[in-house]
Amino acid sequence: MSHSLAPADAIAVQNPTGEMGERTYRGLTLDHWLSTVPAPADPLRYSTEEASARVNSLVASLELFAPFSERAVLELARLASDLDWGTRERAVEALAEVAFTQVATSPVARTELMLLLRNPDLEVSQEVLGQLLDGFVDESTDWMNLGAALPLAEATRDACLRALDEAPEWQFLEDILSFSLAFEPTAPGGIAKVIAIVEQMPRDIDHEVDGGDLRSFAWELIAVDDKAPKRGLDLALVAARAGTRFTPEDPYAWNTLALTLWRLGQRDASLEAMQMCLEVGAELSRDNLHGFERNESMLRDEANWTEEARATARNRPE
Repeated sequence: MSHSLAPADAIAVQNPTGEMGERTYRGLTLDHWLSTVPAPADPLRYSTEEASARVNSLVASLELFAPFSERAVLELARLASDLDWGTRERAVEALAEVAFTQVATSPVARTELMLLLRNPDLEVSQEVLGQLLDGFVDESTDWMNLGAALPLAEATRDACLRALDEAPEWQFLEDILSFSLAFEPTAPGGIAKVIAIVEQMPRDIDHEVDGGDLRSFAWELIAVDDKAPKRGLDLALVAARAGTRFTPEDPYAWNTLALTLWRLGQRDASLEAMQMCLEVGAELSRDNLHGFERNESMLRDEANWTEEARATARNRPE
């Protein structure tokens, strides 16, 4: 998704006094553009190429007016639930462009997107969700600095769960997982539910899930904060177990699971996971394998199973 909102085709015309006049697109004001297209209920709306072209031109004009006009944003929101999928896609994309950018109409765009996420029509909701996931996981999008975007993130999380519940084969599964992992600190409650839903899916879709993301998420919970709350450790265990399921060939996933179980005091399960780590990692270079062997030695030492020892996070090889 591009996030440039420079209105190359929207011209601010000057009146004779030199003051800035009303913005136009292809010589027409927003009022003119809104008057050129049949109402959504009109059966002739897409009946001819000419009628369809008028709708497409309207969407193009709204894309350029939206950063400056709430009316344009509201019209895009209406078109986002249009029966024509192409119109719907372009309208949602334009709304997301405004929502992820700091312009005057961004709050209105975010509100409309939240309403669309809750649309009872799953096709509409998923169209919006797909665009938002694209924006939220886009590294070039600085949404973190947009404090007002948090409610939209929470609404997106809820829509993720709805999508997985009602359409588990949905194509954006990996993006949903990435989004939930990234937003757990600020919009908690999503990742455990997402993992639970995913684990009930047929094994043949597991390839769409990146177990490495789950492993890294669990590792941060057990290793970064030496006073990690119990809730954090429980969530780490959920993610670490899922990581070994989705990438059982990854010794680092088994290592993370073993150390998560260690932090939780589950000795037998921890040693079993570490044994799996060594078996799976047998083909690794000696340098990498040595780190796992050192961890196994640590886990077999009684002194490391006291409550005090387990409460201290260690910087062990991931």
